[in-house]
This record gives sequence, C-alpha cells and structure tokens, in this order.
Amino acid sequence: MKAKHLSLWSCAMFFIVISCGVGSENDWVETDLMTHGLPVKVHAPLNVKVEKSKFSNSEEYSLKGTDGYGMNVLVVDATSSNPEKVCLELKKHVQKAKYFDDFVENNPDGFIYKIAVDSVHVVYGFRKVRIQGNKQIVFQNQYMSRLKEDEARRLYESIPD
Repeated sequence: MKAKHLSLWSCAMFFIVISCGVGSENDWVETDLMTHGLPVKVHAPLNVKVEKSKFSNSEEYSLKGTDGYGMNVLVVDATSSNPEKVCLELKKHVQKAKYFDDFVENNPDGFIYKIAVDSVHVVYGFRKVRIQGNKQIVFQNQYMSRLKEDEARRLYESIPD
C-alpha cells in the first residue's frame, strides 16, 4: 500500500514539476505599455517590469520579465514617415557590426540578424520599427543579450503588427 501511495505521489510531483517548467510565449499576455507613457502593446510575461529613461530628444524603455524575456524600446523623433526606409537605415547600421554574419529574417518593418564571432559563439538580435505620428519606435533585443535564434524570433514575434 505504501509503495502504491509513493508511486502516485511521485507521478503527481512529476506532473507538477513539468507544468511549472520554463514557460513559452503562450504564457505571455497582451501588455499595454500606455501606463508607462508608451502608446504600444506587446506580448510579455504577466510580471514584466518596465523602466523608462529619458534623454534629450529620446526615451528608452527597458522591458524585463521571466523566461529571459527582455527587450528595449527606443522612441525618437521620426526621421521618415516610411518604416521601410527607417528599417533599411537600421539594417545598414547592424551590418557594420564587427561580427555581423547574416539576416535570417527580413520584413519591411523589421529583421532578425545573426552575429558570429566564430562557429561556436553565435548570437541573434532583432529590430522592428513602428511610426506613430511624428515618433519612431524601434523595438530591439536588450543590449549585450545572448539570444539563440528561437529566442530572438519569439521576442520579435511578441510585437504585434
């Protein structure tokens, strides 16, 4: 009898541990950042922390949450009303990076890119652009992040079109 209870207890604990494991973007919820002064929505963990920094003509929002969730959102005066044009400028800037390797996804309003120091040290990043009124909003991976391709893609896709 004791063995049967132990077996049932072990199975129950196994399922509890599995269900409490690393979450996924399915655990993320639509999060309105207007409460922080940013007129956009993203999909983020429920407990996402938002920190705002102001500079002379720009604002930067740092979003951090569980599961390695993290992105920066930069808001500046728009250099163009065309997001494709802004995106092309961002691509040129990214391509100048010392270890830039390739763009793994290209869209008119954003991209995912690969940085490879060598075949072992590979990380990914992203940029996505929105123009709202006279403001340019650029979503990007956090500085110094070490994202795998699937992590960069998950963050990139957490920004609704």
